[in-house]
Amino acid sequence: WMCAYFTGKHSAERDNRRVVLYVSMISLFSAVILGLAYSMVVICRYLTVMIDTFCCDIVGKRQLQDVSYVWNLTQAVLRKASVSIEMCLLTLCIIVAITVPLLLFDVGVLGSRQAPI
Repeated sequence: WMCAYFTGKHSAERDNRRVVLYVSMISLFSAVILGLAYSMVVICRYLTVMIDTFCCDIVGKRQLQDVSYVWNLTQAVLRKASVSIEMCLLTLCIIVAITVPLLLFDVGVLGSRQAPI
């Protein structure tokens, strides 16, 4: 967003190419963020399904012989997956924390000016 803003800000030309560049950069950035968020949702959903499957297997079989081994294996997979997606979640949180003030700045300060189209 900042890159798109500064590209448009330092551009001397005030024509349709600038608007197309600005919109394409915002669209590309938004698509990357949406893809990242969607992948987080899918991964978390599969982790939840894994726990649900474990619980249904325990209730359905009613055998407590291999429960501790299967639960330890499930926990190990959950830990490994959570460590792997931790940075992705942190990145999304940082992006949201930066984007909201930039959006308010854009609407408040720059929104009072007329758009050069």
